[in-house]
Amino acid sequence: FVVTVASLNSCTNDEPSKKEKLSKTKLILHVGETETITYEGKDLCNWYSQNNLIASVDNGKIKANLVGKTNIYANDLECNVEVLPNITMYDEPYLNWGTTKSDVKKYMSSYTLAKETSNQLAYKGVGNEFAYIYTFENGVLSGASMGILYSNSERIVYFMAERYSFTGEIDDYYPFVSPDDKTYGAISLENSY
Repeated sequence: FVVTVASLNSCTNDEPSKKEKLSKTKLILHVGETETITYEGKDLCNWYSQNNLIASVDNGKIKANLVGKTNIYANDLECNVEVLPNITMYDEPYLNWGTTKSDVKKYMSSYTLAKETSNQLAYKGVGNEFAYIYTFENGVLSGASMGILYSNSERIVYFMAERYSFTGEIDDYYPFVSPDDKTYGAISLENSY
């Protein structure tokens, strides 16, 4: 006759468990700014960013890189980070890909519609931008363009650099991609769009 016995015991620790906490759980920075947050808790802290293109972290020092929102983590704790632009010279086109013409029309309601076809909407701009053009494929938004006055070309580069990652230069065009990889395009300073 064989008997199996299992013995269960409680685990105790003479040292009380340390509670983890961050000095800040929300942070708003402008592109290029840095701020250090502190972590209290375990001896070992693993810092990382949900999206390094928007904000990166090195041992609690957070650097704002591109406009957007992301989370910075210290082990399992998170700090919500919003990065704001320094330059706001025009309204960006509506870039909610896959939406309908009616969504774009609502967004652009304060602009004058210059032309509408089955697969395109064109608006007159104001101020620094002189035109917005939207293209649709199968009834949903697939592309957006805007024309900017060439006299503002230097500021346009800075404006875009706060929002997108440039990926090089191809024949006077400067390709870029958004931090979420949903938007890509190119700037041509020669043609001012």
